[in-house]
Amino acid sequence: MKNISILKHRIFLQKNDLIEAVEIYENEILKYYSYLYKIWDTKSQHDQGMWRTIMRWDNFEEKTHVDIYGESRNLVRQQPTTEHKSLKEVTELIKIFRRNLVAMDVL
Repeated sequence: MKNISILKHRIFLQKNDLIEAVEIYENEILKYYSYLYKIWDTKSQHDQGMWRTIMRWDNFEEKTHVDIYGESRNLVRQQPTTEHKSLKEVTELIKIFRRNLVAMDVL
């Protein structure tokens, strides 16, 4: 008998930085995951702003990859990866990315 569980996470790294994660397990084995890194976009068409996806790690169609999105919210590049990154690993990668932007005085 299949035991399926779905976990959803919302992790705020900063006020304007969010990771949304979905993990689907079948008999305690990770079958599908999606980790989205989003930023609050105040330059959006909406008066109040909206969340904009910057990167997504997932294994859609059983292919582990990273999607990178541009300013216009279009998919810019899809990069295959050799192994699954855990939510903890992705969170650490994003924190490093953010620190580098601050160090470069981009933000």
